[in-house]
Amino acid sequence: MTNFKIKKQTLAQATYQKLKTLIESKELSEGEKLSSELKLSKMLDVSRPILREALLRLETEGYIVRKHGVGTFVLDSKPNLRSGLEKLDSITEFVTERDYQIGTKITETLRAVQDKKIVSALALEADQELVYFQRVRTADGVAFSIDDVYIPEKYLDEQLLEVQSKESMLEYFDHVLQHKIKKSDCLLYAENADQKTAKQLEIEENQAVQIMEQTFFNTLNQPVFYCKTTVSNTILQFYFVRNR
Repeated sequence: MTNFKIKKQTLAQATYQKLKTLIESKELSEGEKLSSELKLSKMLDVSRPILREALLRLETEGYIVRKHGVGTFVLDSKPNLRSGLEKLDSITEFVTERDYQIGTKITETLRAVQDKKIVSALALEADQELVYFQRVRTADGVAFSIDDVYIPEKYLDEQLLEVQSKESMLEYFDHVLQHKIKKSDCLLYAENADQKTAKQLEIEENQAVQIMEQTFFNTLNQPVFYCKTTVSNTILQFYFVRNR
């Protein structure tokens, strides 16, 4: 490895970012063994505790793997995100807080739809309008999820056309609702990606994907909108913390 010194005052965050950049640019290629902790800390001109903190984050996010007694090796350079499901968070915030650039591609534009299952989940009357759009979310340009979003027509606002392609739907409803989104009822399961899904997520057909079907409720416990999110396991993984 070459000498990649960084400024001491930037500490663990910059050490992590520097190594992440080297992996993503392929200067550190997939399968390559990293130098020893002592040698690597000297190359980067940081202390070993700071290096360990950076390496731990890289390992958590799936950029490297440590094999006891063998060494530390570079994995695939795609983002690898893990999230607990105990707290209702925006995917936009979750990705950006981990130093990835969030992106959105609108794959189906806003249109009126009829869906008995969604109408029932949102407790709508038969004559109430329902609108739908689909978008693919990306992290650093890599597709990781598909959102199929269903919204009652009464909640439409002129900002939706802009928000659907850029921001969190939770932030949108914080703007248009008097009573904010408080919780979601979430059904989590797995299925195999069909041809269309595989193409959108840039994965193999029949590869397992995670599905989250969520109905979102406001502080009055009234259903507000419904979203089906299809997630690529290669990028984003969910977990639960279970206590006895």
